[in-house]
Amino acid sequence: KSWGRLSPAAQQSAAQLLTRWSTAFTVNTPGGFFKIHFDTIGTHAVPAADISGNGIPDYVDRCAAYLDSTYNQDTALGFLSPPSDGGVGGDSRYDVYFESMIYYGYAQPEAFGPAPWNDATSYLVLHKSFMGFPPNSDPEGDQLGAMKVTIAHEFHHSIQFGYDYSESSWFMELDATYTEDVNFPLTHDNYNYLSAYFTSPAMSLMTENGSHEYSSFIWGKYLDQRFEPSLMRAVWEGARYGASVYNTLSDTLLGRHGWTQDSAFAEFASWNYATGSRNDGLHHTDAAVYPLMSIGRTHSSYPITL
Repeated sequence: KSWGRLSPAAQQSAAQLLTRWSTAFTVNTPGGFFKIHFDTIGTHAVPAADISGNGIPDYVDRCAAYLDSTYNQDTALGFLSPPSDGGVGGDSRYDVYFESMIYYGYAQPEAFGPAPWNDATSYLVLHKSFMGFPPNSDPEGDQLGAMKVTIAHEFHHSIQFGYDYSESSWFMELDATYTEDVNFPLTHDNYNYLSAYFTSPAMSLMTENGSHEYSSFIWGKYLDQRFEPSLMRAVWEGARYGASVYNTLSDTLLGRHGWTQDSAFAEFASWNYATGSRNDGLHHTDAAVYPLMSIGRTHSSYPITL
C-alpha cells in the first residue's frame, strides 16, 4: 500500500525480502490447485523421510493432502479462489513454499490482481518442520496439527487478498484464526491464544497487536454459533465492493437477523462470562475448556458513580 512512497533504495531492499526463491523440487497436489516447492537439503529443507516410498517426502505428502482439503472446504463454503499469479511459480497453480523461521507461516500478497476490485495475487510460505510450537489437541499429534491450522489460516489470508488485500488486520487475523476451527475442528491450536482475550475483556476487537487479534477469533465462533456460518463470507463479499468489513457485518446482521452489531457484541460479552467453571452449557460450545474471564470490578447496586 505504501510502495509508491518508498525511496528507490527502500524499494530495492524490500523487493529482495519479498522475492520468491528457487527450490530443487516441485510437486502438484492431487487436487491440482497447488504447486508445492521444496528442498530436502539446505537451510529450508523439509524432513526427508519417505516411508510411503513414492519419491516425495511424507511431510510434503501430508501438506498436499491438507492443502487440498482446505481448498475444497473453503470452496464449498462459497469463497472465491485466490487470483492466479499468471505463472510466476512455473504455471498458474497456487504456489506454496517452506522456510526455516520462528513463525508458523505467512501469506505474501505479491501483485495487483485482475479483478475490478482491490484484489491481489499471493503465495504461501509454511514452516519447514513445524517442530517446537505449542501443543494442540490434534489426534495426529502436535506437528501435523500445527501444519493443518497454518494451512487453513494462511490460505484463508490468500482468499481474503482476493476480495480486498488492504482490509484491517484486526479482522483479517480474527477471521483467519476462526477458519482454523472450520477446517480442522479437532486441533484447537488457536485455544493457545484465548488468554489474551479473556485477560483483557475491555480491549477492543479492533486492537491490532498480534495475540489479541488472534484470540479475538472467538467473536467469529460466536457469530457462527449464534447466527450462521455464512456471515463471515458475507463480510468479504461486501468488502469486495468497497464497504469496510465492520460496516458489512453490521449491514448483514441487521438485514438477515434484525440485530445491530452492538447488541450482538453485548450478548457475546455475556457468553464470555459463562466459561470454565462458570460454564452452564448454554453458550459457547467449548466453553468448559475456555479460560475464565478476568473480573476487574464488581458492583452490587446501581446507579454507580464512576
